[in-house]
Amino acid sequence: MTNIKLLFTCPHNGCNPLDKIREKAHLPAGCDEIFTKMNDVFASTLTSSIANNIENISEKKPYTEIAIIDRKYVDHNREKKCAFEKSSLRAKRAYLDYHNGIMLKIEEMLPANENGLAFLFDIHGARQELITGQPFDVLIGTDEDHSIHALTEIDPNVWGSPNGLIRLLQGKDIVVYPPDPSQTKDPHSLDGGYTIKKYGSKGKKRLVAIQMEVSRSIREDRSSREKLAADMADCIFQFIKPFI
Repeated sequence: MTNIKLLFTCPHNGCNPLDKIREKAHLPAGCDEIFTKMNDVFASTLTSSIANNIENISEKKPYTEIAIIDRKYVDHNREKKCAFEKSSLRAKRAYLDYHNGIMLKIEEMLPANENGLAFLFDIHGARQELITGQPFDVLIGTDEDHSIHALTEIDPNVWGSPNGLIRLLQGKDIVVYPPDPSQTKDPHSLDGGYTIKKYGSKGKKRLVAIQMEVSRSIREDRSSREKLAADMADCIFQFIKPFI
């Protein structure tokens, strides 16, 4: 089976232990982001389910890179100096293996002699159940649209069109934040982390990178999680199909 130019990453739901737990007090200056050791429960299950649904729809296999180390040892969605205890060689190796795996898959998706875009979706579990006082299903992050520049450079209106990702998700009755595609240009604390900033369009000119955070209540309920995975897969495939 051939591959589709689509990569799903999941940094925060590993279960394997290492030798040294990350401690905020040990991190160097500049690591001021929100610190947590908590895993995004069922995020890896959700990621695999979305990828499997994409394969069923497209008859092509998406790429996946799913972290296997528990977040309390390595936070794969941070720059290296903030991601693990400096003295842990095992943690450093796990971190590098994860990001080298992402780079290798991106290189396979974007050979130098081909046109078209490739897509990366970084799947997370949201820490909160409310945003601006309202419940939600999925939070979208695009680094103020920087990580999707390769897409909007082709068509500045494509993100907010009826076939844009937010509108497609809303068409499945999925409650999305931000609800208006134009709001992804506004700075906010939930607008994506290290992975989409590193690999998005600023770094890889033909890669479109999007962070998706799913509410805990959906992730923990099997039927809700499976329905969302199927709906997300359908929306993602419809969204990327014209560009790959």
